[in-house]
Amino acid sequence: PMEAKNRELGRELTSLKETATALPSGLKYIVLKEGDGPKPALGQNISVHYAGWLEDGSIVDTSVDSIARASGKYEQLLALHRGDFSPITMAYSPDMGLIAGFKEALMEMKAGDKWRVFIPPHLGYGNQGSGPVPPNANLVFDLEMLPRSE
Repeated sequence: PMEAKNRELGRELTSLKETATALPSGLKYIVLKEGDGPKPALGQNISVHYAGWLEDGSIVDTSVDSIARASGKYEQLLALHRGDFSPITMAYSPDMGLIAGFKEALMEMKAGDKWRVFIPPHLGYGNQGSGPVPPNANLVFDLEMLPRSE
C-alpha cells in the first residue's frame, strides 16, 4: 500500500540527514550531483526542478512528472500544476518569493547542481503550515538548478 511505500521513502529521504552539511540558519544539505555551471548572476533567470516531501515520505509538491506519478497523488499534483509539470523559472535574487530554506539553498547552488535540502519549520512554513504541510513540519526537498539554455 501507499503508506508503506511512503514510509520507506521517508526513511530513504531522511537517512542522510545526520551526515548533511549544516548552514548557520539550520538548513542542511547534501550535494546529490555536482554541477559544472557557474553560479547565476543576480537578476538572471534560473530554472529549477524540485520535489518536496514531509519526513514521512508523503509528497508536498513536485515539478517532475515521474516523481508525481510515483507519489500516489498524481491527479491532485497534475491539477495543481494545471496539467503541465515543468521547472519553475524566476529571477535569481535574495528576494525570490519562496520559503526561506528553498531560497537559501538556491543562493548557494550553481548551474547543474542537484541538492537534497533538509528544511526545518522556521525556514519552511513555520507554525501555521500551508496546504499539505502541517504546522511545524520538517521538509525534505530535492532541488536541481538546470544549466542555462542560451
